Amino acid sequence: MSQYVHDGWSISLKNEWHSDNDENLVSFYDPQGHGVLQVSSYTKNTLVTESDLKELAREHIEAGARFKSYEQSGSQVITLAFGFDGIFWQYWYISIGSSALVVTYNCAEEDRNIEIESVKSMVSTIKAT
Repeated sequence: MSQYVHDGWSISLKNEWHSDNDENLVSFYDPQGHGVLQVSSYTKNTLVTESDLKELAREHIEAGARFKSYEQSGSQVITLAFGFDGIFWQYWYISIGSSALVVTYNCAEEDRNIEIESVKSMVSTIKAT
């Protein structure tokens, strides 16, 4: 695995995964893969709470997506998944101090099980730096 570090957080990537860094968005992908993992971050003046994460996820929760909350490396995480227009989406909302990371993975719905376990494994390594 390789380590990617960015503005207060890091993730361990599978060796075959590459990164592209845009101004507000970091994308990770396997050139031979089926989907893309993307991370954006938002900062506030105080610590990000579970309520803040639920507010970020509100649109999907109100639309009926079931979510799960848990802790990971000292951070609060909310995750949910759904399909829309033939696309599978998995979201993770992660608190890191005063930052909230919005992490998404998407691929064609029929490919949803091909690399999701690798993606979940990588997301589980996200931590504050």
